[in-house]
Amino acid sequence: LSRSTGVLALEVVPQFERVDVRKLPQDLNLLVRLRGEGTAAQERPPLDLAVVLDRSGSMSGDKILAVKQAALDLLKELKPMDRLTLISYSDDVTVHVERLTMDGAGADTVRAQVLPIQPDGGTALGPGLIRGVELLTQAKRPERELAHLMLFSDGQANIGEQSPEALGMRAAESFKRGTSVSTLGVGLDYNEDLMTRIADQGGGRYHFIKSADEVARVLADELAGLVSTAASGIQLELRPAPGVTVARVFGYPVRSEQGATRVAIGSIAANQVREVVVRLNLSAAAGEEVALGVLGMSFVDLTHDGKPGQVELALALKTSRDDAEIRRSERTEVTVRLAEVESAEQLQLAAKAVESGNYDGAQQVLGASLKALQAQQSATPSPKLKQQIDDLQAASAGVDRARTNLEEEKIFKKSAKAKAYSTMK
Repeated sequence: LSRSTGVLALEVVPQFERVDVRKLPQDLNLLVRLRGEGTAAQERPPLDLAVVLDRSGSMSGDKILAVKQAALDLLKELKPMDRLTLISYSDDVTVHVERLTMDGAGADTVRAQVLPIQPDGGTALGPGLIRGVELLTQAKRPERELAHLMLFSDGQANIGEQSPEALGMRAAESFKRGTSVSTLGVGLDYNEDLMTRIADQGGGRYHFIKSADEVARVLADELAGLVSTAASGIQLELRPAPGVTVARVFGYPVRSEQGATRVAIGSIAANQVREVVVRLNLSAAAGEEVALGVLGMSFVDLTHDGKPGQVELALALKTSRDDAEIRRSERTEVTVRLAEVESAEQLQLAAKAVESGNYDGAQQVLGASLKALQAQQSATPSPKLKQQIDDLQAASAGVDRARTNLEEEKIFKKSAKAKAYSTMK
């Protein structure tokens, strides 16, 4: 099943195109593929961008220098039609510039504000994020303008709002009102679970920046994704048929409202592909075909002046009692993607085991996942699975290093979670 809108294509691929009615209830895995179509507009939409910088005491040395340099390099990529908000936080929150146009004078003003920033004090991450999203969500702008916030941090939130649930909710509200949020964790001491929650619910991306010399590269990657965006505010909505429930959506936060399951996807660039694995549970089926429900997708088309778009697909599968027919109906691309995301989940579990000091448990998780992947690779060879196998083997070596070295433990936890995060997306 597929549908094209001209800017976005939506496709749903079932793991098996035939439902075995002899085995009910059962789980059904679907691959939801979203693809940005065509090429990016010749003139990209204007950006309304907020950069929220951590200037707490732990940012001293190379970190603050790298972040300042990255902020100055960012100015070179912005155009006079863009707007920039610059916020920094430590014990308090300072708004240095608010939605300033990036013409020559605006860029000079930002430069003059960036250079004197000095690290000191605590980490008011929550208040900094909240102030940034308030400024962007309350502003009036043309529909085609892309509003986005980038939050930097190198430490633990310890001043003001610190609850991951509350800050995630703020990011989710921001996304619903047209402003996406990405997070950039610098070094080895920030809370990656908080940062991924904010990015997930804010419809943005999470980045792990291991050392100061990677700041400029990661910021350039984030900006490149923004300037080529074809559609923003993308949200999926699953309305299951009677007898069908949504059991899982791998790698994305979901919320249930009025019998529907909604999934915040964020933005997609031209020619970019997102693959989301959805697991449904089917409790009953009768006849030659079973209805699964309706999948809707809403978005903002940035190639056509911010026009809202929407598309729906009615999902149904044929039934069967023939083992051979059911086996032939397998779409192995879905089987491979499912193995990939399940392996990423195991990598996350291993990271959490290391976090609690259970190194043997982490190795057991990785070993079991590696064995399953190798069996799947033998049955359905795939470059993606080969890469996952390599990643798990590297992770196993990382656990051994983490046993006796605190810094290696921090590196493993953040690297493993970041690898799992990117695989899911």
